[in-house]
Amino acid sequence: MSKLASVIMFCTFLLVSCVKDEEAAAIFVDESLQMYFTAFENEALIRGLAIDLNGARIEGILSDLPGNISGRCQYNSDRPRQVQIDRSYFHSASNLRREFIVFHELGHCYLNRPHLDNQDSNGICISIMHGSSALCQNAYSIATRENYLNELFE
Repeated sequence: MSKLASVIMFCTFLLVSCVKDEEAAAIFVDESLQMYFTAFENEALIRGLAIDLNGARIEGILSDLPGNISGRCQYNSDRPRQVQIDRSYFHSASNLRREFIVFHELGHCYLNRPHLDNQDSNGICISIMHGSSALCQNAYSIATRENYLNELFE
């Protein structure tokens, strides 16, 4: 093999390797969701837990989810984990409700938390990770936020 052919093959190898690395590193988070992803990382850090959602390859998208599903964590071994938030729910929800649903789904996608439908003596959900308001009453508010986030990240 000539020296020129060897150099061309080496350069082609480098170019292809760099493109694959860049594609693998590209994680998409919808700009509407980015502030909630950042807030999740910051709230975890306040509680002593360093989280890197981009490094964990967790994407965030707004999409049209079926039925009454407001959000979900999509697992797929061939792609990054993906937080999917229903577009119409997101646009009609308050900032606090948006935070709740994004944090809940990141609880599944990053923290690997299952649903937890335990309730206190008043029927109030004790976790942001509850699965249904039929099983306990969601009380996520400015007043209860810190307790819910402490439980989420403990």
